[in-house]
Amino acid sequence: MKACKGGLALKKKLLIVLSCILLIAIGCTAYIVSGDMVRRKYTLAYLESKGYSDLEIQNIQVEHSFLGGIASLGEWLIAVEFADEPGVLYYYNYKSKSEISQGGIGGSAAIDKEALKHAER
Repeated sequence: MKACKGGLALKKKLLIVLSCILLIAIGCTAYIVSGDMVRRKYTLAYLESKGYSDLEIQNIQVEHSFLGGIASLGEWLIAVEFADEPGVLYYYNYKSKSEISQGGIGGSAAIDKEALKHAER
């Protein structure tokens, strides 16, 4: 009978550990999904404040990195592609809804930095 009680205690502990892992995974996913939507919204508002319309913005890509936040590189990477410059990505840094700034440019290896239309100088 004792072996049976020990087995039940082990199963209960295992169930608690697995439940905690599941809750952490759900919490992280919810944080990333909601954070993505918020950063996309604030980035679009920032670009509109700079005079851009929805039609000029082809794509806003938001990526999250827990390691970036730990290493002070930025938890969120936001890349914007404009309709009139396909293949050129403008990267934005997000610190808060009132602190968004252009942080770099990437994309094709043949980018002429002087001919970029949306570079913030």
